[in-house]
Amino acid sequence: MNLTVEQPSKIIELREIKLDESNTELYSSEISLNFYGMNSDMFEISKKKSLEGYVENEVLRDAIQMKIKSRTTQEECFGFRTYLLSSKFILESLKNDIRVGRFKVEDASVIVYFVTVNDAISFYHQYFSLVKMSFLRERLFETLIDNSEEQYSTGHNNRMTRIQYCAKVEQVRHSVSSENSLIYDFKPFISQVENEKEDNSNMTEDEFYSRIEFFNRMKGLYSKSEIKKLNTTQKNEECTTEEYEGRLDLIFMNAKELAVGSITNVIMQTKIKEMTEDQICELIRCFGNDISVICATKYGAYTIQTLILACSTEKTQSLICKYFGENGKYLFCHEIGNYSIQRILLFNEKYILGLIRSYLKTIMENKLGIKVLKRCLGLLKDRNGMLKDEIMKIKSKENAKTCEEILNLLN
Repeated sequence: MNLTVEQPSKIIELREIKLDESNTELYSSEISLNFYGMNSDMFEISKKKSLEGYVENEVLRDAIQMKIKSRTTQEECFGFRTYLLSSKFILESLKNDIRVGRFKVEDASVIVYFVTVNDAISFYHQYFSLVKMSFLRERLFETLIDNSEEQYSTGHNNRMTRIQYCAKVEQVRHSVSSENSLIYDFKPFISQVENEKEDNSNMTEDEFYSRIEFFNRMKGLYSKSEIKKLNTTQKNEECTTEEYEGRLDLIFMNAKELAVGSITNVIMQTKIKEMTEDQICELIRCFGNDISVICATKYGAYTIQTLILACSTEKTQSLICKYFGENGKYLFCHEIGNYSIQRILLFNEKYILGLIRSYLKTIMENKLGIKVLKRCLGLLKDRNGMLKDEIMKIKSKENAKTCEEILNLLN
C-alpha cells in the first residue's frame, strides 16, 4: 500500500466478490498456504474443510502467507496444495475479526467498517494480495449503510471491546509511522448509546473497582504522533472547518480512551471548555454509564470534573446524573471519585441524597465515606429532617459517636 496514492480510512471495500448462494466463490482465484518451511503434512487440510478455524487461531493466522494463484493453471504452488477462497470464508473471517466493527454486503462487494484506522491498515496488509480492495471515504460508507436494509454485526460494536482486549492481554496497538495514519474527513458523529443496552449500568462494588483499574491501564494508550494530531484542534490554526469538525468527531468516538490518558485528558479538558450544550450532551452519551468509573481514575477525574463544571444547563445536568446512575454511590468511599460527587451536589441535591440513602450503612463504616458525607451535608441548602430516620436505624454502640455527629449536622 502506498500512502501517497491511497489515503487510509476506517472503511475498506472488498470488490469483485460473487455472493450468489449457488456460487459462494469470491472470484476466479485460489490461495496457497505457506507455513514458512514447515512440513506441509503437519497442516494438511481437506479442500472441503473451512479455513475459519485458522483465522480464529492468532498464532496460525500470523504464520499463514496467502498468495493468489490462477484457477485455470490447476497446479501446485511452492509444493503446497491450493485452496479456494470462498465468500463464506471471508464473511466468517470478518465476523470473528476483533478489528472489525461492522460490515455489510453489497451486490458484488463487502464494505467493512473497522474500529480504528490502524486496524484497517493491518487488515489491508494481511489480505491485499488475496482480495481486490480499496479504502473508502467515511461519508460514502455511511450513505451505503443508510440505503441498505441488510446489515451484519460482528458483536464487537462496542468500541471498548477492542481496547479492552488489548489492555487485558497487554498487546501493543497496531501503529504506522506515517503522519497520514489519522484521517479527519468524518461525517458528524452521532452516538447510539441511548439506544443500546449497556451491561455496566448497575455494577457490583467489585466490578466497579475492577473497571477503574482497567481504565487506569489506558493512560499511555496513544502515541506521541496521535496526540500531536489530536492536539491541533483550534479553529484559528491552519486547518479547514471540515478537518476541525473531523477532529472533534474523533474525540467523541474515542472519548473514554482519551479521557483517561496521562496527556490526552488535557486535550479533552480544553475541548470541553469550547463545546456547545449539544456537544456536551453528546460527549456525556459517549461516556455512557462508564462516566462514574472514569471520574475515579487517576487522569479521567480531571476530565469528568471539567465536564461537570461545564454542565450549566438543566438539560446537561440532568443527563450527566442519569449516566452516573446507581454506580455513583461507590464514589463516596473513593479517594478520587468523591470530588465529582461533591461537584454534582451543587446542582442536584436530590440525586446525591438518593445515593446516600441507598449506601448509607457502607458509608458510615468507612472513614473516608464519613468525611465525604459530612462535607456533602455541609453543602446542603436545607438539612432539616433529612436522613434522620435512616441514621437512627443503623445506629449502634460502635458508630454511636459518628451518628450523633451526623445528626448534629442535620439540625
